[in-house]
Amino acid sequence: MDYVCALSGVEAESGIPDEFSDELGTLPMGWTKVTIQRRLPNLEWQELQQVKQLAVQAALSQLPEEQQVPQALRAVEIQIAAQFAALEDRLSPFLNMTEEIYVAPPEEDEALASAFYSMRESLGLPVPEEEEESTPSPE
Repeated sequence: MDYVCALSGVEAESGIPDEFSDELGTLPMGWTKVTIQRRLPNLEWQELQQVKQLAVQAALSQLPEEQQVPQALRAVEIQIAAQFAALEDRLSPFLNMTEEIYVAPPEEDEALASAFYSMRESLGLPVPEEEEESTPSPE
């Protein structure tokens, strides 16, 4: 795998040999892997829920008013759910996104270090004190 720094564009010379890979894979020494995971609503799943509800309402409207009792409503809901079960099984209520970027060792370049530690600080992650002192303040 080729590792390219998202902040500087520099490419890693090589990663860790496969026989020594671990949960970080073959990430080169000193490099940082940044993973961003985001959960979004699945609009297709939401639309399916609306269609099911409309189908229930349409089926109930066909019944005489005296038959529109809670038991009838539940029976119609079960029938509609069964009709859409195969489609609903293929959909998730969520769309989960995972993005990964890599950052070269910040010790190799002052501008990279400044950007890297600034990013950490912006995200509320700890920044080593010696890096805070050597990184110019944005004031």
